[in-house]
Amino acid sequence: MVAVVVEFNPETAGEMGLPWEYHYQCKIDLEMNFLPKVLNWALRCAQSTCEHAVLGQDMGLCSASLSLLSALLAWDSSQSENWTRRKDINSQVRPPESWRETLLGQPGSRWPLEFLHDLVSAFCRNNALRESPIMFTFLQLTNNLASMQGTIFLDEGRRASLGLSPSSMSSSVGHIRNLLKLCLPILTQLEGNVSAISSYVSANRDLALGMCRIFALLATTHPLKKFAEALIEDNIGLPDGNSLLIKLGSITNAMVYDIQRGNDACEECLEVLVEMWTEYSSDFDLHAHLGPLYEQFCQCTSSVFNALKNKEIYEVSRDVYSDEQDYEGDEEAYSDSLFSGLAAIGRSSCQYSIPILIESFEASIHHLQQSISNGSDPSVPLEKI
Repeated sequence: MVAVVVEFNPETAGEMGLPWEYHYQCKIDLEMNFLPKVLNWALRCAQSTCEHAVLGQDMGLCSASLSLLSALLAWDSSQSENWTRRKDINSQVRPPESWRETLLGQPGSRWPLEFLHDLVSAFCRNNALRESPIMFTFLQLTNNLASMQGTIFLDEGRRASLGLSPSSMSSSVGHIRNLLKLCLPILTQLEGNVSAISSYVSANRDLALGMCRIFALLATTHPLKKFAEALIEDNIGLPDGNSLLIKLGSITNAMVYDIQRGNDACEECLEVLVEMWTEYSSDFDLHAHLGPLYEQFCQCTSSVFNALKNKEIYEVSRDVYSDEQDYEGDEEAYSDSLFSGLAAIGRSSCQYSIPILIESFEASIHHLQQSISNGSDPSVPLEKI
């Protein structure tokens, strides 16, 4: 069934040399007459086999169901015949509006994908399960869920006319809330000092990176206002009472310091988390959209800014005498991208980040003056400046 869905989806169809009109007609026929039944069947199969999958006794059925659900989410539901293949399928996950109740649930009902919580808990407990195929199909599905957007979510006017709350199951806020809660068991395990977090990421790289990608994809898909509403309305936090934002900030900082110490276990996770912070920091009206979370957000972004700034200054000092010919061709582009993100993060909390910059600048000026007065090489403080 996965192969059928993939082949009938114009985004992933094979090159058959057939006219586009033929592909389009096949797509519409499958979407209108068969896919809703396939979606319901895949969801029921995943729900009924999840308990056996946790015990490793599902014979691959649950994993296959998750693959099918993921392929269905990637389905191009646009009705336009002027089609061009997208570069990034994940960035345009737009299921048909008619799939709303199947994927999001009816008002007052449980989330149809509630069984994913059982899988996350099992991944956190069972090392062997983290190496099984179901782990990777789970991550593929959650990436698509985090990228989901479009008319499948009821807009504010429709929700109000139906008497539904802003965070109802059919809203984007309710969807964000469900995915954030899905990440909580993994966040809970990222405890302790820098070494402890580094060790956990090293041992559970795919699971940790998958969680970070959920946060980054939610940031690129949904506005900050929706993210804040999901946190506030349901008071989403960790079991120990800590704030989700504060936890994400402390994890980001720990990963920065771990990389600064020469370890690369957290590098991919950090890159994704910085993308999340950059995206949210670029919001045009942070104060209005964050509401009571504004001050907490600024404290988080300023600490992340400070950690990233210290990392960059450390690397400049370390590499000041390096031969420029040793650098890879794409390093300059990566550096520009990182500094662009760092600037956005700093601007979001300028009341904290500007004093941080001034302090660092004054320290570097003092270092330069000392170098000049004692006749030593001023290259390092100059590069810092």
